[in-house]
Amino acid sequence: MKKYKRLTFYERCKIQVMDEQGCEQKDMAKALGRAASTISREIKRNKTPRRTRVRGWFYQGDYAQDNADMRKKNKVHFVKFTTEVELFIREKINLKWSPEQIAGYATVNDMACVSHE
Repeated sequence: MKKYKRLTFYERCKIQVMDEQGCEQKDMAKALGRAASTISREIKRNKTPRRTRVRGWFYQGDYAQDNADMRKKNKVHFVKFTTEVELFIREKINLKWSPEQIAGYATVNDMACVSHE
């Protein structure tokens, strides 16, 4: 299975140029070695209104990259190793519990804890 890989700024600029030339999304996908659905989602997610007399929407690579950077920065990360978990683990280690005992106790009592490894 392929690993997920974000679009790069270069790829976004290439999409912009090909979009301005009127290329179809499947052709853009083939040129970039990406799935057509990736290109479709990218354009749909990052299209902007035209600021000219011509009505409609268009894709802008630098705007899309700024949006992607902002989404990545603002992404909520689940942190399992909190201060409470650290205090719990330190307390049990001071009581000479093994890592396996600590993890087992936390699992049995439905507590958030990290792996014994």
